[in-house]
Amino acid sequence: MLHTALILVALAPAQRNSPLDEVAETAQAYFALADWNGDGWISFKESADSMGLDRQAFAAFDSDRDGRISLEEFVVRQKAIVERGGVLEAPRRKPARQAAPARTAADLLALFDEDRDSALGERELARVVDESKNKELSPAALLSALDKDGDKRLHGEELNRLAATLAPAAEPIAPAPKMTLAQLFEVPLPRESRNTGSREPARIAGPCGDFRRLDADNDGNIDLRDLVELQRPLVLPASPQAIVSSLDKDGDGRISRDEFDAALR
Repeated sequence: MLHTALILVALAPAQRNSPLDEVAETAQAYFALADWNGDGWISFKESADSMGLDRQAFAAFDSDRDGRISLEEFVVRQKAIVERGGVLEAPRRKPARQAAPARTAADLLALFDEDRDSALGERELARVVDESKNKELSPAALLSALDKDGDKRLHGEELNRLAATLAPAAEPIAPAPKMTLAQLFEVPLPRESRNTGSREPARIAGPCGDFRRLDADNDGNIDLRDLVELQRPLVLPASPQAIVSSLDKDGDGRISRDEFDAALR
């Protein structure tokens, strides 16, 4: 009887919500991952980069054929996939920006050699520094440091050294953080109460074990406060205190995971 009551408490939050409601919530989170530029739509390029969609697969999402996927279209399509027995796959996160490729000596001449003498003087170097937006650089200091032959201009190998000096430091691409199943699915969410006079417990938006559903405050143990919180507004055949007392073998007033597992064997 007590075991039955425990399972009723554990599963009651999940039973009050349609599985497709949980799919919709997960799909909304995935939509945000796929919307790389944050404009509220998923373009074909974003869908290809984040989800690997081709034109045909993109069209299956884009029901109104406007060339972009709205949040509503995304959720509807993901629900349809799950209803047919498919699974939701998390889109790739947008990679961190990489530094622009460094300019070569030839690039610098093409852009800044105003008098076409195949060299850069101090006035031309001023444009180089201004364009680089590096406030620590000085045209005079660059000329002094790099002008090895003292002719007041940079050319040949001196330009190669200038290009190396101006090369931006590459920003490392931060890998997307790995998320555990608990981080992905065991997330308590506030529940909209259908009865304004009774507050209902938070629910878990995704698959998780019975112990986690019973451990309402996620402190690693099930105690009286957890069960009282989770049973509202239900009335169980066994009292929460009786459940805890029955399964609490070491008498510390709470049910550990080992005690819970032992009770269900």
